[in-house]
Amino acid sequence: MKERDVKPTDHIESISETLLGAVQQRSTGGSRDQEAWNRLAGIFGPLVLRWCHWKGLSHEDSLDVSQYVMVSVDRRIDSFRREKPGDSFRGWLWTITSNAIKDFFRREQKEESVGLVFDPSAGADEATEQRWQLYEDDAEPNIEKGNTLLIRSIVDFAEERFKEDNWRAFYLSAAHGMDAETIAKELKINTNKVYIARVRVARRLKEEFGDDVLSLFPRSITPNTDDDSASAGTTS
Repeated sequence: MKERDVKPTDHIESISETLLGAVQQRSTGGSRDQEAWNRLAGIFGPLVLRWCHWKGLSHEDSLDVSQYVMVSVDRRIDSFRREKPGDSFRGWLWTITSNAIKDFFRREQKEESVGLVFDPSAGADEATEQRWQLYEDDAEPNIEKGNTLLIRSIVDFAEERFKEDNWRAFYLSAAHGMDAETIAKELKINTNKVYIARVRVARRLKEEFGDDVLSLFPRSITPNTDDDSASAGTTS
């Protein structure tokens, strides 16, 4: 069962920094943490795909371009650095995606013998001109919708990592503010299991997504509560 009531917040950038840092960090042997990359790709891959859709690519072409983008990111991610104020992983990812979309359109135009660069005197039709103008716009499209999509991806990705009862115990408390007794009745589990599950899920989320991940939920849960106190009924 998917829960969809999470609202966009200002903490997405902090979460992306945590995900990026985990990917760039190397183990003693110098190998990448594949699980960290899977988290990053699982969260941002759907956004790249949606960017392609928003720029007018067909679903099939969007799949091809987004796959190319993620392969490129995988190869180049260790070189990403914040060199000036305002630099961000999301901005870097959008630049790669935008360039890939433009390259796709140029190839398409070449195949149609319209030319590599749009030129009104070349006789391109109005639809082609409009598409070119859309692709040439360097601004990230639909930022707020992108925020919502990222949050949904985080929630969905997190949900898949826990047993259903544990996740729902956490989510019903953190997102809906339900008390432990009500949750226990709905899930048909012991009340102590509700306390323990929500604390453990919150702790795991912070470990994988950073401190700000709990800000995605209307009701904060303190993940450093030990399991013994949780069993006794302490929730904060």
